Amino acid sequence: MEIRLALSFGAFNALASGAELEFMLRDGTVVGLTLDDDAMKEMKDRFQQSLLMQWDGGPTQH
Repeated sequence: MEIRLALSFGAFNALASGAELEFMLRDGTVVGLTLDDDAMKEMKDRFQQSLLMQWDGGPTQH
């Protein structure tokens, strides 16, 4: 089964802060979503990289 989510900025920040989000599928199944330590580190690394790219004016194009 594949589940795709579109998270608001607030929900994204909540996950990054260690919160667990719960949502209900159409069939009534409740699913909890958290980030493990590896996912948390990757998300923080990507966020820091995106900030650096914005600070530098974007990716370098040759």
